[in-house]
Amino acid sequence: MDTFPDRLKAARLAAGAIQSQWATLAGVDQSAYSLWESGTCRPLAENLARLAEAAHLCLACLAIGPQHFRSHHPPGASSGMRSSYLLVETQTS
Repeated sequence: MDTFPDRLKAARLAAGAIQSQWATLAGVDQSAYSLWESGTCRPLAENLARLAEAAHLCLACLAIGPQHFRSHHPPGASSGMRSSYLLVETQTS
């Protein structure tokens, strides 16, 4: 299933990070971040944007999923965000 919590966790694992590291990048504590990955609550847009920027992820791809990725990041794109999201997409499929 391709849900926001799945994409978030897959991106973190692909980066080799633990929850507390990504929580710091997002500007929240680990317990708040854990709620995002469990699907209990969603992050504020500003926290998700901060995390996406710090982790070099496409914000819309992380928030919306593969349908955004495929339509906005064509094959052969040289963006670091593209390669980061490919890892997310591969692990959640």
